[in-house]
Amino acid sequence: MKYQIDGLSKFWEEDNWERGTISDTEQSSYIEVKFEAETIKGVISKVSEFLSIGLDGIELNGRDEDGRIDFAGLENRSGNKPSSSELEKWKLGKFKLYYVVYTGIVTSVVVVKIPQDLY
Repeated sequence: MKYQIDGLSKFWEEDNWERGTISDTEQSSYIEVKFEAETIKGVISKVSEFLSIGLDGIELNGRDEDGRIDFAGLENRSGNKPSSSELEKWKLGKFKLYYVVYTGIVTSVVVVKIPQDLY
């Protein structure tokens, strides 16, 4: 048996160091990408590495939904992890960063043998 995450939903909004997220800046998109591994931990690790979001930014079974995994972190306008200088400017209110949540659903994939006499 294999495990997969087939596609990620991305939600983001501008984040302010002092005030937190700014709700009227909310946006979302869908990313067509697939991750597979022999274990659940393996598929989570692949997504975490792809997004450059550490294990401390992961919520398992988010919103009490079985199989749901949320990967949360900060990104710059280009969708990259912010540099230390960008973080410092953001804390001073001189740079915009975005709080981002990527959501995927882990499913199991069972490969079956197709009978030769099927047709």
